[in-house]
Amino acid sequence: TRDLLQVQFNLREGAQVQLMVTDLTGRQIELRQFTGVAGPQTTEIQAGQWSPGFYFLHLLTDDGQRVSKKFVVTR
Repeated sequence: TRDLLQVQFNLREGAQVQLMVTDLTGRQIELRQFTGVAGPQTTEIQAGQWSPGFYFLHLLTDDGQRVSKKFVVTR
C-alpha cells in the first residue's frame, strides 16, 4: 500500500543489520535491528503516520556496510 516503505538491499555475508529512518533534523523516526543472511533482503516499514517531507534511511551492518538514502513522503 502507499503507507509502506519497502527497503531492498543485498548483504555480502550474514550480518547484524540496523535500519534507521531520520528526519532532516536528525531525529530518529524508526529503528529496526535484525540478523540478515547473505543475499538479497527485503523489509517493509509502516510510514502511514509520518508527516509529509524528506527523510533519510540509514543502513548499517556490523561488517562495515553503510548506506544512506534520502526519500520523500507525500500525501
